[in-house]
Parts: sequence; structure tokens; C-alpha cells
Amino acid sequence: MATDADVLPDDATVWDSGRVDASRSTAIEYGGEPLEPDTTYHWTVRIWDDDTASDWSDPTHFTTAITESQWAGEWIGVEVDEDDPINNTEQNTPIELEEGKTLGQTFTSEEGFDVVAASVPTWETDDSDVTFSLYEDGPDSALVTEDRFTAIGDGSWVELTTEERLPPGDYYLEQSNPDGTIGWWSHTDDVLEGGQAFEDGEPVNGDRTLRVTREDSTDPSPLLRTDAMLDGTIESARAHVVTLGYGELYTNGERIGDEQLNPAWTKYEDRVLYSSHDVTDTLKSGENALGLWLGRGWYSKGNHELPLRIPDWEAYGAPRGLLQLEVTYADGTTESVTTDGSWTMSPSPITENDIYDGETYDAREEQSGWAEPGFDDSNWNLVDEKEPPSGDYKLRPQRLQPIEATETFEPESIVEREDDYLVDFGQNLAGWVELTIREPGAGDEVVLRHAETVDDENELVTVDLRDAEATDRYVARGDGVETYEPRFTYHGYRYVTVEGYPGELTTADIVSKAVHTGFEEIGSFACSNEDLNQVQHNAVWGLRSNAHGLPTDCPQRDERFGWTGDVHQNARADFYN
Repeated sequence: MATDADVLPDDATVWDSGRVDASRSTAIEYGGEPLEPDTTYHWTVRIWDDDTASDWSDPTHFTTAITESQWAGEWIGVEVDEDDPINNTEQNTPIELEEGKTLGQTFTSEEGFDVVAASVPTWETDDSDVTFSLYEDGPDSALVTEDRFTAIGDGSWVELTTEERLPPGDYYLEQSNPDGTIGWWSHTDDVLEGGQAFEDGEPVNGDRTLRVTREDSTDPSPLLRTDAMLDGTIESARAHVVTLGYGELYTNGERIGDEQLNPAWTKYEDRVLYSSHDVTDTLKSGENALGLWLGRGWYSKGNHELPLRIPDWEAYGAPRGLLQLEVTYADGTTESVTTDGSWTMSPSPITENDIYDGETYDAREEQSGWAEPGFDDSNWNLVDEKEPPSGDYKLRPQRLQPIEATETFEPESIVEREDDYLVDFGQNLAGWVELTIREPGAGDEVVLRHAETVDDENELVTVDLRDAEATDRYVARGDGVETYEPRFTYHGYRYVTVEGYPGELTTADIVSKAVHTGFEEIGSFACSNEDLNQVQHNAVWGLRSNAHGLPTDCPQRDERFGWTGDVHQNARADFYN
């Protein structure tokens, strides 16, 4: 073993095990001096058959992690108002709304808001309608706003949104005019301070589920950049980066790595995973540029966006990133470039991104060359230095395989309909589509909706998605040919509807990409019974679609959690396949 591959095998400057007589050929323990952090080591090996030695293998290498004390940068991102004014998820009984009656709840918000929501039971139906109205003070006060909601799924959070942010004060939310079986999840005890439940305009005991929130006015997917002057001939350069929730690294306009939805999901207050990249060939002596593109991921996903049975989840905050670039020059000197308050930020073309709901991308907002040296960022703002995930979290190298786009599927069929196209890719998977748009007009919007199955009328079946919208939107910039695929979301689907596509959609314009942890298949099964072969095929795709940094329970609905019971049940199947 040596730090220079060219001296091997004759000069093992770090360690030479010598011939080891042993019954095993793996798990041979290293016996040299402690290895240095952030250092690349090269090694080669040979074996003996009795007294005959093999040739030396071609040298390969590994790189050690950096230590906690070596991290010198600051977490950076965009400041955002992260706390919801009211979040009451306490419930123990569903109250059904009878025809001609009303259910209501008063509340006091000490902060401004523009969204008020209630969790509604529909007793396992998905075709119920209801009206929600917001009043000042109480049942007989002035109406602020109201809306009619249709085809509501069981346990959904129904959100009533105001046109403008409302001031702090006393308000009353009322449910009325039911069509179908519907009600309001409630608690028989008084669980909302300052609130009062109502039934048909009269006070009753207990409180009802209620969320009072603000629509996020800050960018959910900012671009962060800096320029870096590197004075000297660059011998090597390595970038250590972590982005929370998801993110991408750029140097001199080039995206680094092909991993997706990175890093893997962890309990962020305890452990955060970083990736390391050799960026020697992407840098040059003189002026360089570094960029980070951030997405929300799991890190920024709040309690109000999760199923009601997950009441204790708390969002960690706005997306943020931490980068440390270590440069070694030919003369042996070194230099570090890190994230700090001097970086600048700007909104990106991604105006919305959510794991469950999808992504909205407005190509008219693209800023060509934003991660290249010499880019004019004079109208960008300085970033905010952010707090770390906790006071005692650990930064650890990401040793598992990253999530990748592993396979591409062309459509089996495309059916043109009155308002959209229905695309069948023939394979249920987790991932997204890549769409090519030809000759669009500036501002043309294409909407992609995803589902695993269709009904007898060839309409998407979305009841199993629950509250997940599973919808991507692309707004064209108006070029001759434009190509889009999401960055910071994924879907479980086989079928996609394409709405608003300019011109005729053909098989050359759309493909489906399987996106999951990039492990290799190690087992296979085939027999003369095609039904059993199909069972094996389905099982393998079920495992692939639920491998996203950790084993999840589903890839499509508003859950996708790493429940340990599910993992225990599927572990042996993972090991065999």
C-alpha cells in the first residue's frame, strides 16, 4: 500500500503485509500505521497457490474521510419563517356532519396566516363534497372566505387558502353542506388553547383538528454560488459536500456526479451524510466558480404535509448546504474554499418541489452560466448562515451507493384524448419521466400526472396516493427543443397523463426513468412457469422501487417511510436479489 500508485508493488511506502498464510482470502486486517484523513491510498495484492505466486493485481485505491475537526465552513441557505402559528393534530373521534347542520371551531392566531386546514374523515369513501367557510370571531360574524371541496379522500387535510395574508386575531372555521359521508376529526377534550368546538352554531365540549399555516414566500430551491481564485498549478482537488434536504454540486458550470436525491435520508439531528468528489479535472488555475442547487427533500418537510397518524414529525427548517473544497498545488501547498456568508443566492427555475406532490419548473427563470466564473451575480442576495441540524449531530461519509437513474423505459402505448395524452410505460416503478417538447411557445405549461393503475374508463386511479399530488409542471421558455426531468421529487407510477403538450406527443418525446439506490442485482430466478417468473419480476421491482437510501414501505403515496417492521419482513428478499 502506498500514496503513489507508481511505486507499487516494489515500494510499499505505507504497508506491506508480506505473505500471510491463512484459510481465507477476504477480511484481512490492515496492520500498518494509522491512516491519514482525506488521503488517497493505492494498493495491490497477489496470492499463492502452494509456492506459486500470482502476478500483482493492477493497483486500485480508496480515500479516507475527513475528520469532524477538519470541517471549516458554515451551513448556508435562505432565511425562511419556519413555524406554523397553530398545529393541532390531537384527535380521538370522527364527528360526522349531518345534512343541514354545521360543525365549527374557533381559534386565535397570534401571527398572520393564509392557509387554514381541517382533517376530515369520509369513512373509507373518496367521493364526498363539503364547504368550508372562514369567519371573523364566531359563527355569526363577517365571512372572510369560503370554498367548495370535492372528491375528498378519507383522512385528508382540506386546506382553505385566502387571497391575501390575514392579520393575527380571532377566527371561526365552519364546515357545512355535505354531499356524501364526511365529517371532522375531533377530540373530546379541550386540546386547543383558546379554541372552542361548535356544532350547528352552539358550543360543545372538545376541539377539532386544525392547522393554521403560511404559504412559504421564500424560494424552495435556491441557487447558491461563489467565485474562487486558485493561484497555482493544481495537483489535485477534492470537494466534500452535504446538502439538506437534497442538492447538486457544480464547479465551473459542470454538474458533479450523477447521483440523484442526495444525500440519503437520516435522522438529521444525529447523523448527516456527506459525499466526496474528485474535481481536479473541472478546476483550473485562476478564476473558478462553485455552485449548489438545493431542494427541500425530507429535511424541510413539515408536520402539516404528512399523514395524520404521524403527529410528532417536525420539519428541520429551510434547505441548506455545507461545502469544503480542498486543493493541493503542485508545489505541495494547499488551499481550502468553504461555504460562508460571502456566497450569494437567487431563486431557481424550480418554484415548487415536494417528495409527495411533485415539482414545478419555470424554464423562463433559468439563468444561463450561473455556476460559471465571471457570471454577473450583482443582483443576487447574500446567503444566510444557517444553524446546523442540532448541537451534537455527526457528519459521516455516505458509504452506501447513491440513488441513481438506473434504467429507462419507452412507452408501450400513447393514447391521445380530448384534453391530454395517456402514456403507459408497461412497468410500475419509482422515478420520473424525461420529456422533450418541440417548438413550444414561451409560457406553455405541460402538466404530468402519475399513477400506478387506471380504471375501466382509462382514468388515473389516485385514491391510493391519498394526499400526494404526484404532479410535475413544466413552463416552457420558448426555444426550439426543450427537455425536462425533475430534480427533487419522485413518483411511484406506471401511467402518466400529459396535459398541455404543444403538438403531437410521440414515443420519441417521453421516457420513464427508474430511480433508486444504485445497487446491483446479485440473484436471479427463472423457471418454466410464467406465473412464478412474473411473481419474481414483481418482487424485484417492489424492492427496487422501495430502495431510496433506506428501505421504504411504498413509493407512491404520502408516506414512503422506513418502517422497521417492513424492513424486517423484506430483508431476506433483499439479500437474495
